[in-house]
Amino acid sequence: MDDEIIDDILDEAESKMTKSAGSLRTAFNRIRTNRATPELLDPIEVDYYGSMTPIKHVATIAADGMDLSIAPFEKSLLSAIEKAIYASDLGMTPNNNGEKIYLSMPPLTQENRQRYVRQAKNECEKAKVACRNIRREAIQFVRELAHDKDISEDDGRIAETEIQEITDKHVQELEAILEVKEQDLLKI
Repeated sequence: MDDEIIDDILDEAESKMTKSAGSLRTAFNRIRTNRATPELLDPIEVDYYGSMTPIKHVATIAADGMDLSIAPFEKSLLSAIEKAIYASDLGMTPNNNGEKIYLSMPPLTQENRQRYVRQAKNECEKAKVACRNIRREAIQFVRELAHDKDISEDDGRIAETEIQEITDKHVQELEAILEVKEQDLLKI
């Protein structure tokens, strides 16, 4: 019984920490690099018949090197998409040819690269804090179980050590993800 409870706690902590790494990757996809990616447009929402809708739900987005093309499912959405892009903080000017909207990514300046690196580090730190909070909750739960005599104190200490090892592994993974993103941002 003790082992099942501890295994469940460890599995849940591992699962939550893995989700934190996934969230970090998603956040990094929204941070601009020298390549155009459709994920850059994820935060943009378009007024679709009175409802704010993510741009990817109303248009097909294609990336080609430094350019993005946006083909709306309905031509009436062209102006709404264009307005939403202007209103965003992307720093790109949309070109509308009547059927599609094209976005050309301007080259990053060194100042912008440093700003994006700081943004990436901030996102990574948020993910690390999430992992630490998951660790704290799991250890607290293990200690409550040991206090209530649901598990032995030795099993509790072993579980705490394993939780710390899981946390260390995930924090290292987060730092590796950050390092790759930094290299990508600083590559000229």
